[in-house]
Amino acid sequence: MTKKQHYVPQFYLNNFINKSHKLNVYDRKKECFFEVSPREICFENYLHETLWEDANPRLGKYILPNQIEESLSMQESTYSAILKRVIEICKDPKNKYALICNREDKQLLAKFVTNMLVRNPWILHQVDENCFSDGIMDNDEIQAIDQMLYGMQFGGTKSLVRAANKMVWLDEKFIPGQICEDLRCLNFCFLIASDNNFVTSSFPVLYETYDLEERTYLDNIYIPLNPQIALLYSRGDKFKPFRNKEAFLTADMVQLLNNGYFKCENEQARFIIANNKIVLEKLINIQN
Repeated sequence: MTKKQHYVPQFYLNNFINKSHKLNVYDRKKECFFEVSPREICFENYLHETLWEDANPRLGKYILPNQIEESLSMQESTYSAILKRVIEICKDPKNKYALICNREDKQLLAKFVTNMLVRNPWILHQVDENCFSDGIMDNDEIQAIDQMLYGMQFGGTKSLVRAANKMVWLDEKFIPGQICEDLRCLNFCFLIASDNNFVTSSFPVLYETYDLEERTYLDNIYIPLNPQIALLYSRGDKFKPFRNKEAFLTADMVQLLNNGYFKCENEQARFIIANNKIVLEKLINIQN
């Protein structure tokens, strides 16, 4: 069993380490700075596991232990490779006006961003809360299934539904396709910070949505890839000329994007992460 289960993967956090191979971090809750290795932050013990409730102890403590964690680990090797490729292309001055991604790269980036969003505990908590709609347990058929599962010593429906819900939400075979599809329909570009550094957080993906005809659509979605490069998907036309290309930002524009993490709840984006303590301190001073 993997005990420390990261919701922000270490391969991503490694892009923000300093010369000492540590992350500079500001804890919004405790209002303090500290340094830490990527292994020791942005994880929860047994985050992706589901406890058997009221079940036969012989079934073990968790339903299908480590299955989701192993699936995420396999995905991460693919996502790590595409990020390295994109970053290397963007770092080469010869590619200043070049198209960055081929068709396969675009699909993988959309999956990566979706994965980074849906695996976060803040999102998972909301998904878990919506597992059981109001009154579902009053349904006669559900009650009959519940009784049958108790009779088989599986502890009823709730544990199994929660486990299935996590699997559908996080496993590579089921990763929320609608989010990926929405991303592929948006303009996307790579933001380049020339005179400032991007920071990230324990909730790296910032997003805006709008509702239309009883459905929620993505409007803007943003994630830094390293201190100099960020990925932006947008429905607007402002960045349309830079589709699949680099767009160079002023220091003030980078600062504006960095400020976005402070619009999140403390529990959502508790840790602000940078590779440079000076950049981090300046950002915190602006907020104060």
